[in-house]
Amino acid sequence: MGFYLDILVLLGVFVLLAAGLDLIVGFTGILSIGHAAFYAVGAYVAALAGLHWGLSFVPATLLAMAAAALLAVAVSLPVFRITGDFLLILTLGLGEVVKAVAMNWTSVTGGVRGLRNIPPMRIGPWEVVAAAPFLTIEWCVVALVLVCLWRVRRSAFGAILKGIRDDELSMQTLGYNTSLHKGSAFVIGGALAGLAGSFFAHFRGYISPQSFGLETSVLVFCMCVIGGMGTVWGSIAGALIFWSLPELLRLTGSATFDAATWRQLLLGLVLVLIMVFRPRGILGERTVGN
Repeated sequence: MGFYLDILVLLGVFVLLAAGLDLIVGFTGILSIGHAAFYAVGAYVAALAGLHWGLSFVPATLLAMAAAALLAVAVSLPVFRITGDFLLILTLGLGEVVKAVAMNWTSVTGGVRGLRNIPPMRIGPWEVVAAAPFLTIEWCVVALVLVCLWRVRRSAFGAILKGIRDDELSMQTLGYNTSLHKGSAFVIGGALAGLAGSFFAHFRGYISPQSFGLETSVLVFCMCVIGGMGTVWGSIAGALIFWSLPELLRLTGSATFDAATWRQLLLGLVLVLIMVFRPRGILGERTVGN
């Protein structure tokens, strides 16, 4: 049972990551492949807040989300001055810079050894040590986030974001501040990645730079594409395929089974099939770049 609970907890983490990135890529059309940077900032800030400042889960998580959002604000200033391939390169560089800082700022981040003995989730006087109550709290938050994003999708703000995605020049002509709206989406997406990082740090009790590399950014991006960009529920579909399914294949009983290797094989196969038979993704309304 513990194995399944672990999968579900980490599934929730990836759903949050994919949902936040989908707000940036699917709703707004900003091609970003450095989402793991915000994830890393959230995880490290939450871990340090618990280790050194004794903060409980809620204030540590709020601090983690604020730090990730602040990074998103700083990044959004140059991001919206460029487009296309250069934007991909910039966001890719962001992810690598944050990982490099985590690996080399040893006095704060622990370097390549990471941070250990992160305190478990604590809400008021209650410590949440077991996986089942942690899972319940996490998925209540995930459900709330998804409902909020669904409301955003149907709101005037969501309509403006989709208008910017489809024809930014026309939206500017109509008098909308497109940079402000894109920046808002970028910051919200970054904050959600910070939230995911806090859940990850409190659940694992240990974090290291290896968890926040380019592979993670690419994996989350593929979850958005396969699940369907511009939707909310596609985040769940993408996370189920690329995180949960390879982990469940461990139950084949083979001692040599490597979930990471199978995830890469599955990723390639599913991407080919989806691009051929369902280019808009499982639940999507648009393709990449359209």
